[in-house]
Amino acid sequence: MDRVAEIEEHVHIGRKGTDSIEFDRDELKLSLQPGEETSFTVTISNYTIPTHVHFALDRELRDFLTIINENPYVRTEEKIPIVVRVPKDSTEDIYSGRVHVISGYGSVKGSFTVTISVRVEKPEMNGRFEEKAPIRVSIPRKSIKRIKIKDKVPLGILNKKTKLSRDVLVATGITSLILIFLTYLFIFNPASFGISLLTSILVMLLVFYIFNIYRGQR
Repeated sequence: MDRVAEIEEHVHIGRKGTDSIEFDRDELKLSLQPGEETSFTVTISNYTIPTHVHFALDRELRDFLTIINENPYVRTEEKIPIVVRVPKDSTEDIYSGRVHVISGYGSVKGSFTVTISVRVEKPEMNGRFEEKAPIRVSIPRKSIKRIKIKDKVPLGILNKKTKLSRDVLVATGITSLILIFLTYLFIFNPASFGISLLTSILVMLLVFYIFNIYRGQR
């Protein structure tokens, strides 16, 4: 933003003698941001005959100061504006140099210092910038027990296997009893054909029963 600085330099030529030059301020201090521009005025009062006054800048100030009229002709008084502009790519630092005032074809010389403080302001939030400490939230961790899941057998298959084992056990017991009984008959009474035939029929029915059990479980 452009503005006019509330400072002014006053130069007196010939007030104490023909070759004298005086300055009200030995140093002017300015504080600007990168890209900001301002200006101040140098008032020259001449107490002798009209003369040309020449301005010159040190190398340190050439990128910051622009003198509107570097070689004014001063009869009694002249006001010379000087523009101060800080480049946008300037870093935060202090730049200082001297402004030289020369009169009487080089016989009268003097200078004053201009110091420019370049400041870089941090962005503000809601008009105020407050740095707050980060909020830490601790979440309790529950212990997790690892449970090894064993292979489970479905209840229906388990019931079927249990029933199958029971039926097979019953059929095996009956078959064993019949075989024992049949052996007894053939040893002690071979002529008992009717009994043998009945026994054979029973054995066949038992085998058929066991076969149906196995086929039903597949």
